Amino acid sequence: MRGVAPAVPIRLIVLDGDHTLWHPVDVICCSERVLDDPDGSPDFTFRPAAQDPDLAIRDDGVRFRLAPGARAVLADLHARGVRLAMASWNHAAPIRSLLAAFGLLPLFSQVVGEWSSDKAAMLRTILAAEAAAGRPTPPESVLFVDDDPEARYRAMAAAVGTRFAQMGNPAEVRSFADIARLLSVEAD
Repeated sequence: MRGVAPAVPIRLIVLDGDHTLWHPVDVICCSERVLDDPDGSPDFTFRPAAQDPDLAIRDDGVRFRLAPGARAVLADLHARGVRLAMASWNHAAPIRSLLAAFGLLPLFSQVVGEWSSDKAAMLRTILAAEAAAGRPTPPESVLFVDDDPEARYRAMAAAVGTRFAQMGNPAEVRSFADIARLLSVEAD
């Protein structure tokens, strides 16, 4: 997997939301009111689907599906002591609500959502919050995973000093199974 060769063990995985941890079934992203919403809404809430723990429904009926394999991989990583965080171009309250609807919120040590494409600032916020919580984390021990559709986040991660893997890139990570394999190889 290009660009993520382990030098220092990964201690923190930072995930994007839309198109990485979850997939918008109805095209609209987590905080969007309409497609390509210029402002988003901080007021959306989510609930789990009655018969499917990997499907969450927003208060207006828009649906989101957890990425295949994500639940098991995240639970395993958390149990092994790898911390999880979220950095998403969304408002923070809807992200927290969606993570809670999936039953995953307790696994995340940090959740940063901003209506901004500045993921470098979000990564710095996460690292500062980890340090403030008594868990200083060297940037080189962080893996940031994002679908990065506009090819801007790899450079932002590099500017902060974190590693980066593009979700959906066959040479990097295509799925949460790839993330698990990457961390299993590193643990050996």
